[in-house]
Amino acid sequence: MNIYKEKSRHAFNDYAERYDDTNCCNHAKKLYKDIIKEVENISFNSMLDVGCGTGEIINIIKNKNDKAEYYGLDLSENMIKAAGNKLGNEVDLIVSDSENLPYENNKFDLILCNDSFHHYPNPLKVLGEMHRVLKDSGYLLIGECYQPIISREIMNVFMKFSRDGDVKIYSKKEFIKMLNEVGFKDIDYKKVNHTSCVIKAKNKLLSFQ
Repeated sequence: MNIYKEKSRHAFNDYAERYDDTNCCNHAKKLYKDIIKEVENISFNSMLDVGCGTGEIINIIKNKNDKAEYYGLDLSENMIKAAGNKLGNEVDLIVSDSENLPYENNKFDLILCNDSFHHYPNPLKVLGEMHRVLKDSGYLLIGECYQPIISREIMNVFMKFSRDGDVKIYSKKEFIKMLNEVGFKDIDYKKVNHTSCVIKAKNKLLSFQ
């Protein structure tokens, strides 16, 4: 396993039991309202949360729309255990790698990825997998870190020393380039607070699919 993934798995296995109640998830929590606001404007029957952690954002969305099918995936065994304790058997939860999503093509109407994309050492592969398992005209919502250019460049230098498996904070230009490259369209990048952004993109299936 890639060293970044191993660091992330160990760190979040350690955080899992206390994750919802401590400062270690404050950045993710700050994004909930903006992600949920976007979700409320999307019609969907199936949703996957990649990097679902303890399942809190699934729990919030499910309480608003209990008709859809919900799925959650995380690299951390303990995070999935915590999510299972919270969500029970009504959500399909699995320990797996975001680079190899264990789902068939064209399965989901909506994919969320909140505050975990900066942990992925192969972001194009992850986006390609998200593109593959999304239905045509399905939506991807990414909640992520935002930093102005100078701060971002400094933080990216020091991220390789992170114990949590952080890899990189991406700029707006980098996000749009990557999403376009794998086939997403109608990309909307919004800075939502001083340290966060939300990216919404629509899937467009490639001809070979």
